[in-house]
Amino acid sequence: MDLRVLRYFVSVATEGSFSKAALKLRESSQSWTESYPSMDYRHGPIAIASPHSLVWILGTPPPGLINQIEATGATTISTGADPLVDLVSIHRLALDLARARGLDPDRPVLRGSAQNPDVFFQAREASNPFHAAVPGIVERTLEGWIHS
Repeated sequence: MDLRVLRYFVSVATEGSFSKAALKLRESSQSWTESYPSMDYRHGPIAIASPHSLVWILGTPPPGLINQIEATGATTISTGADPLVDLVSIHRLALDLARARGLDPDRPVLRGSAQNPDVFFQAREASNPFHAAVPGIVERTLEGWIHS
């Protein structure tokens, strides 16, 4: 998928809440993002999916969900891996998308009027010169755990 045309990102979790994935992408790349439980996504929010949408399913999707999403023209990612492993990949997507939009994750721009402490500390994390290396390190570590 060409990241320059991505307009809408949705994380769909089959268990638990993974709204942090959508939040990280929103903060890093200034994208419109949302997060839903898989069964809730089917009944309403799927209506706004389009060819400019990416739907990342965390966990094992319920039968038929991928077909329903792909019928909208949206790109679907469902690795079947542990959702925590997918979160690392979503963080990498956030960096790639920010860079594709000409944003510098090491020098985030604050937009809006309310900056909460979470945003402040994420901006501090982004100013760390090792920030770009962390997702790769975590991904390799998690892959090592899975294969051991």
